[in-house]
Amino acid sequence: MTLICKRQFVIVWRCFKNMANSPVCHNVESVNIRDMRHKYKDSHETFTEANLKCKEPIGQFKEWFEEACKVPEIKEANAVHLATATNAKFCFKCIIIISSFVGRLVLPLAVLSISLNFSLGHVSPVLSLSHVSPVLSISLNFSLSHVSPVLSFSLPRLVHPSCPWSPTLLFVLNGAPSVRPVLLKGYGIDGFKFFTNYGSRKGQELAENPRAALSFYWEALKRCVRVEGRVEKLPEEESDSYFHSRPLESQIGSSVSAQSTPIPSRETLTQRELQLAAEYGDGKKELPRPSHWGGYVVIPESVEFWQGQTTRIHDRIRFRRPRSGEQPDGVMLHQGESGWVYERLSP
Repeated sequence: MTLICKRQFVIVWRCFKNMANSPVCHNVESVNIRDMRHKYKDSHETFTEANLKCKEPIGQFKEWFEEACKVPEIKEANAVHLATATNAKFCFKCIIIISSFVGRLVLPLAVLSISLNFSLGHVSPVLSLSHVSPVLSISLNFSLSHVSPVLSFSLPRLVHPSCPWSPTLLFVLNGAPSVRPVLLKGYGIDGFKFFTNYGSRKGQELAENPRAALSFYWEALKRCVRVEGRVEKLPEEESDSYFHSRPLESQIGSSVSAQSTPIPSRETLTQRELQLAAEYGDGKKELPRPSHWGGYVVIPESVEFWQGQTTRIHDRIRFRRPRSGEQPDGVMLHQGESGWVYERLSP
């Protein structure tokens, strides 16, 4: 018994010793950084409608982008944050109890349960029936546009008490956003292009919810451009062309990584990298583009140009497509070119 106790003591002592030698990360309390401020543009450096070089967003973006490329402090003017989101879903459920009177008793004859599930994305109706003592359950899935609120309430009973009706409308917000930096690889009237792994988190979210937002920030110029729109995959030929224009090590990097999936260690990637480098490193044969990797294009529906002011009365001019029946008045809404309108937004 004594020997066992000594061994246990040694084990416990070693654990404490390892803990003492390990870096300790204490819980970080609230950190006040409210005094971190930086000077933006002065009052004589405003960005007004008269400063627009083009009356449509792609030409105006080109002006700002090329200017950013010439600033030495901006190393990657094409770096952009890409925001995507999972599908937002909600459902309508109601239960109808069909019953009848037997004397003073109300006896249920059947229960009809109807569930309608709506989601943003592809239409995929599903019908399921079940019969349990006796219960009829119907489930239908539909596709809708934006759904953002979280709401649950019951509607009043609409029929005779002998047939209680208790519908519930339930909004379930699981449209969780995510954001990450990517590199813009092309732009024009067809949209803003980037390349990535189709199986990554952003790829899965775009498959489920084909909409995205882009945000360029050029700190040295105190400028930002925000783009919102729907997303489509680029043709395979274009993805092939760009993939093989990259350095071989970048091609290998895209091939070895199942992006966003857990791996045991970096060694997992390194081993696969060495295998592909040995096979394709001499350049005698071409590394095929993996099927899980390719390009997307964000087709803009809204493009905002922002320029910062030290007073925080920033300048914001947004281009967008006109709504049905909307007419520019030259005051609040201005006619642009190529089917665009533009307006000034409050900062």
